[in-house]
Amino acid sequence: MRFRRSLPRPGLKLLVLLGTLVGFCVVAAVLTADSRLASPLAALMVAGVLAIASSLATAVYIESRLDRVGRTVQEIGRGSLDFQLPRFALREIDNLAGTINEMANELQTSHRGLLERAYYDPLTRLPNRALFMSRLGTALSRSRSGNRIAVLFVDLDHFKRINDSLGHEVGDRLLVEASRRLQAAANADCILARLGGDEFVVLVDTEEVTTAVLELGDRIMRLMDQPVSLNGRDLFVSASVGVAVCRDPKLVPSELMRQADIALYQAKAEGRSRCVAYDASREQVTAEHVELQSQLHRAIDRDELVVYYQPEIDLATGAIVGMEALIRWDHPHHGVLSPGDFLAMAEESGEILRIGEWVLQRACEDTAQMIARGLGSLVVSVNVSAREFRDPELLDRIPKTLASSGLSANNLKIEVTESTLMVDLPNTADILNRFRSLGIGIAIDDFGTGYSSLAYLRELPFNTLKIDRSFVSMIGHDEKTRGIIDAVIRMSKALGMTVVAEGIEEGYQINLLENMGCDRGQGYYYSPPVTIDEIVKQISLSAWKMSRSEDSAA
Repeated sequence: MRFRRSLPRPGLKLLVLLGTLVGFCVVAAVLTADSRLASPLAALMVAGVLAIASSLATAVYIESRLDRVGRTVQEIGRGSLDFQLPRFALREIDNLAGTINEMANELQTSHRGLLERAYYDPLTRLPNRALFMSRLGTALSRSRSGNRIAVLFVDLDHFKRINDSLGHEVGDRLLVEASRRLQAAANADCILARLGGDEFVVLVDTEEVTTAVLELGDRIMRLMDQPVSLNGRDLFVSASVGVAVCRDPKLVPSELMRQADIALYQAKAEGRSRCVAYDASREQVTAEHVELQSQLHRAIDRDELVVYYQPEIDLATGAIVGMEALIRWDHPHHGVLSPGDFLAMAEESGEILRIGEWVLQRACEDTAQMIARGLGSLVVSVNVSAREFRDPELLDRIPKTLASSGLSANNLKIEVTESTLMVDLPNTADILNRFRSLGIGIAIDDFGTGYSSLAYLRELPFNTLKIDRSFVSMIGHDEKTRGIIDAVIRMSKALGMTVVAEGIEEGYQINLLENMGCDRGQGYYYSPPVTIDEIVKQISLSAWKMSRSEDSAA
């Protein structure tokens, strides 16, 4: 921007000076011609000269002020917004200066706003991806040797579940609280940024960075494990952390970020709520995992998923009284895959909703057909994942599935884990009560592996408790374990619940559990999960044995 004057710099002064000389010459000529006019004309001449001199001074003053205004406008045009013009005595110039100052202030405000939006996250006020990548590039270029720079990827476990079930406002408040805890965990010289969604990243630049970054990862997980109180609710959300240390001073920022992302993926694959460092030797495994995830999306459409059933046995009679539906993936290249091979990635990708809906439909249809064939009033247990449990459509989907399959609600039991229940207890209680109002049974699965709170056992409407296999496996080897199992069974009985022991593999375990008052059991001692045809055979044989036993007793 250029400030243009109407005349060149010396023009105004020269014009006024020339006018003054001409006026002086005219007056002198008149005085010489007529002496009678000398006295009044002399006074007139003096007055004229003074007026012209005053005009000259005023013109010089105005020009200098306008020149200052012009230079300020030029600086603003070059992008320098810190200039401010002083007040001027002349009103017109003062108004012009005020307008220019106001324009400069508005430009400064707009410039700061643009920088804020371009480089900072509007929710948490943390640096965003663009600013973080710039600072990471600067740190890597300054570092002359490896093992000084490290990046941590931090991801909130099951955040989408909370966001979808409790709303985006609660989700945003949780993100703000997570950013506050991350800032508390990080040192002052760390750079913390939000990449988007529930992903955060930390840049660590220090000596002995490997030790420092792992200690930071542990601090982050400890802080994130603490419950978050929002709207009178205690929300439990953990964090997974992936760590990548720069081993090569020539490493570019994008590659270091990629390594940290792979480490985070490995942390999630290993069960979440852990800190994992990047390991190049496992990168191929991760690539295969990603490929498997893409194939999982098409598994339902290709009819590759299969429901297996594991029988549930009455410990007192040995009769099959129910069964648990368990998903399997009959992969065309990898063979039959167990849930542990693909359910975690299904939950992460959201594919778990389609899979869960398919399993529920198939299990209800199979069970209804078995009952129709006269195999008894069987109860099928279907596992509901955390993400499914928070799906608002689940409560509508189950009655529709029961109606379409012809299965009675009394023949369906929903199994949920402790970790699923503890995310939001008031909302959890509401969902479970609505299940019970439909006549559906509710089982708490894997009891003893999570929070194991007596309070929620009393407050939530369970009718079945399943003791985790890790306790059952130790029942004959550890007195403390036996004491815990005995106490759990007594407590469950007092609350009117049926107790099922999972993972029975030895005969002596059955005797101990039955003596403690355990009602039912399942495990490889009786049968592994089997196909629909095989479970029909087992139930038929069980029914035949029971009828023979009754005949003998008669």
